[in-house]
Amino acid sequence: MNSAAQWACRPSTLPTAAHGDALSASDDGVRILLADDDPQVRAFTARVLTWTGWSVTAVCNGREAVDAWPVDGEAFNLVILDDVMPEMNGFEAYRELSRRHPEALFLFVSAYAQGLNLDTFLHPGKTFFLAKPFMASTLVAVVRTALQAARRDAPLLVG
Repeated sequence: MNSAAQWACRPSTLPTAAHGDALSASDDGVRILLADDDPQVRAFTARVLTWTGWSVTAVCNGREAVDAWPVDGEAFNLVILDDVMPEMNGFEAYRELSRRHPEALFLFVSAYAQGLNLDTFLHPGKTFFLAKPFMASTLVAVVRTALQAARRDAPLLVG
């Protein structure tokens, strides 16, 4: 692996923007774990989320996502998982993370939405889905909806 690819896949925690886009009091302190193997998608998604005011830890695959959230570590409010990634895909990471952290909230993102059978992974109020490509405003709206649904314990699917 070349050094650029290695650098691109090191887990990183990005600082939140001081001027978040309509940041509400309920958004304060939100921590998001983002796993996507595409460096451009990962960078775009992380930039949008931090611009909105959320803290983002970005990793390159499901294995890194599992490792980024140790059993006794500080909780993430939301885990965003691409479905197709090397080493461990998003669904495998979901199984492991939800076993370790049953209270966790997940958002699956995929460019292959039509070929997926999500019935075994979508659980009202706990898992959400967003098809790629997506606009920044759509990403923020879906994340806010997921966070609000979790706060209300509402059975809601976004897709």
